[in-house]
Amino acid sequence: AKGILSKVLSLVANEASLAWGFKEELKRLDKRLNMIQALLSDAESKQLTLSAVKTWLKSLKAVAYDADTVLDEFSYELLRRQVAVRDRIEYKVRDLFSPSNNPLLFRLKMAHKIKAINLSLDAIYKDANAIGLKPVDLINSSAGTGHQQVPVTHPGVGDSEKIVGREADVSVVADMLLTPNNENGLPVISIVGMPGQGKTTLAKLICKNDKVFRHFDEFIWISVSDDFEDRRILNEMVQSLTQTNPQLSNMGGILKKLRKHLNGKKYLVVLDDVWNEIPEKWESLRDALLEIGGSSESKVLVTTRSSKVASTMTSLTYPLKHLSDDDSWIMFKQKAFANGGAVETSDLVEIGREIVKKCRGVPLAIKVVGGLMYSKKSRHDWLSVQDRHLGELPEDVTGVILRILKLSYDHLPSSSLKQCFAYCSILPKDSEINKNNLIHLWMALGLLRPSERSDSIMEDEAVILTLYCGIHSCKM
Repeated sequence: AKGILSKVLSLVANEASLAWGFKEELKRLDKRLNMIQALLSDAESKQLTLSAVKTWLKSLKAVAYDADTVLDEFSYELLRRQVAVRDRIEYKVRDLFSPSNNPLLFRLKMAHKIKAINLSLDAIYKDANAIGLKPVDLINSSAGTGHQQVPVTHPGVGDSEKIVGREADVSVVADMLLTPNNENGLPVISIVGMPGQGKTTLAKLICKNDKVFRHFDEFIWISVSDDFEDRRILNEMVQSLTQTNPQLSNMGGILKKLRKHLNGKKYLVVLDDVWNEIPEKWESLRDALLEIGGSSESKVLVTTRSSKVASTMTSLTYPLKHLSDDDSWIMFKQKAFANGGAVETSDLVEIGREIVKKCRGVPLAIKVVGGLMYSKKSRHDWLSVQDRHLGELPEDVTGVILRILKLSYDHLPSSSLKQCFAYCSILPKDSEINKNNLIHLWMALGLLRPSERSDSIMEDEAVILTLYCGIHSCKM
């Protein structure tokens, strides 16, 4: 809504003759968008519990997209005509009957479109009253171009805190990997746990363990997800070993490359986030790995949320448990009371311990809510999160994680950040994200707007947004 408002205000202020005839409609659009904007905070907080609000937001989004398209069309036409004048392009008489060249026909078309959008917004505003949405913060026209500065400090930026509560897990799984293989075949150890429990983090810690690091000659990390295709996985193994991207199509060629690098060596392959439950797919990959000719002490380490996946693939399974209360509190403190964050007073400690209990020992939930509390300075804000936002959580732990993630999203400090963060959801899972390319995409889509402060430009703000999103040219 703010992005569209800024476009409307720009066009209202434009004195081009092309805008004559529907400037009043543009002003009405500005007024309606301001009214809708005031309802959005209330709608976002209610959409999880009220299906009618969720439907209302979908209707609003559809109209907003239409408005954005129409305003882009008008902005483009203004620029096109400015270029035409600059280049002294002369239109032929017959071109005047074309809507794209005739100012009168174009104005009529645009006036009709904007009027239709205004009527749709009127209906949406009436629906908001019917379902009980209230304006949280009435804004005036000038607020549409306001700029909310994103603070630079954040506990998720440059994280250096110690991993908590997994020392014993690392030791146990490391011993499992270092135990000699007494069976034929390729030993597989599975780390099994629910989403957000820290399976991938644990696997990384194990690879860095001194004993494990000295034992294996080669380490190969593959993000699998639901694409368990042996050719793809083997190709990525080649890429990891050679630092090239050959994308070989012939299985014989792939195995020849792997044999060259792994024959006789002790290697550890980590298959992260495996979903495959089909035994035949695993057997095909295992047979290929056995053809490589590595040392009999080579191993495969798997992370998965499914015990069925583990039973399909593994020789040994390690179920990952929740963090203890003490470890959960230490992890929370690292986030919430980091430098620049909340002050560790007795009041906040008491409230914080109650909040941590609601996270049920799940590291992801603890980190996210700890990062949220970092920006909350007062006892009132902490009580609000504890009672209002986390008061009634679902029984299942997965539902708790989703609720906490949604709470963190709702409390992001600016609408631009929410849009930029949500945009990342269209990128494929485990895809590489180039930070600079992503920033340029955000700018091209109009998700970032120029700052009014002379000492800052869009790129500067965008870099800060990538830090909030946890993007450092990494995988999603």
